[in-house]
Amino acid sequence: MPEAMIVVSRARLPTCHDTVVGFIRQAGSAVRRVRLTLSDTSGVAVEDKLWLNDSTDAAALAEEVAEQLARSASERSDLEATIIVSDGG
Repeated sequence: MPEAMIVVSRARLPTCHDTVVGFIRQAGSAVRRVRLTLSDTSGVAVEDKLWLNDSTDAAALAEEVAEQLARSASERSDLEATIIVSDGG
């Protein structure tokens, strides 16, 4: 599986749960790494989080990433999210 990326704009961040979950779950058990980078309006990264997935439970991983994103979005309204999934290779 090559890397796949999705960018969620700050306008869509508060309502992106289903989009994020669907994006990660679509890759399924091939997902070994998920990186979430949150940037402010000037493009400066303010948070960078990495999940390593040793199981085949992409659904649980997807929920965890979406919950982290929701927490961060509730604290700051000026963030944009970039999510990259890969097979870890």
